Amino acid sequence: MTATLTILTGGEDLLVERATRAVITHAENLAERWGAEVVLHEHLGAELTLELWDHLLAPTLFPTVNVLVVTSLADAAEAAAEQLVTLGQTPADQMHVVLHQKANTGKKLVDTLSKLPHVATVECSSIKTRRDKLRFLHQEFRAHHRRATDEAVEYLLDAVGADLRALAGAVDQLVADTNGLIDMDTVQQYYTGRAEVTGFAVADRALEGRPGPALEQLRWALQCGTDPVLIVSALASAVRMLVAVASAPAGSSPAGVPTWKVEQLRRLARGWTPATIAAALAQVAQADAAIKGAGTDPAYALERTLVQLAALRADAA
Repeated sequence: MTATLTILTGGEDLLVERATRAVITHAENLAERWGAEVVLHEHLGAELTLELWDHLLAPTLFPTVNVLVVTSLADAAEAAAEQLVTLGQTPADQMHVVLHQKANTGKKLVDTLSKLPHVATVECSSIKTRRDKLRFLHQEFRAHHRRATDEAVEYLLDAVGADLRALAGAVDQLVADTNGLIDMDTVQQYYTGRAEVTGFAVADRALEGRPGPALEQLRWALQCGTDPVLIVSALASAVRMLVAVASAPAGSSPAGVPTWKVEQLRRLARGWTPATIAAALAQVAQADAAIKGAGTDPAYALERTLVQLAALRADAA
């Protein structure tokens, strides 16, 4: 068996766990063919002593495949670094090593190891932007040999939120419970209820000039545990998208605006003027400041902002 030394770079926990699990599964498959046992070892870089290496590489009475998972790689001692280089050059049959480098710490050692013949590098960087999360969702569907429309993926992201584990779980559920193409109707059947208590639904009602439904949605969202910071962020995002659509040429789809929301925002934009949109941006900025420390009651700050946004919409009309 050719041992594997795998370097995981980046701090996205879900991707790190998946890559680590893939190495362990590979070792388990090989061990099964050999009639061997897989033993998992998890250590910090500082714990990689020569005594530990001797223990891991020592002959055993029964066939054993060791999988060593190392975090905080930058803290590895020089002797341990030398042993890793040796493994990368001439791997030991009974050893698989997973090294996790979160940031730029330990970069010199990683650069050295990545050039060796028996080393693989897996990118596990954080997925932060909306575009990257949409790409992640499409990749998740493809991994299940399924296809989803762009509109369905946009709606799923808005309904479920930004948490990567929740998004992956949503894809798993849709794939398990449905057949064929996953379109907007399919996603709405499962996630409309969740979308109705997000900040985006609160923002839509406020921009429509409907303070009653907006406040009702707000209270539901807060009761369901939605963080006020996420609600004000959704308000800011909705107003910015309104600006983008209102200023875009007819028939175009502004960058950063979900395709399925463009027509809805065009309808909303007819009830707003440049002056009232500018005032709306200012109101949302004040709410953001109040929620992040300038005020004492986040719920009141949000309620006040929703009433003010609805009033601005009425003034424009």
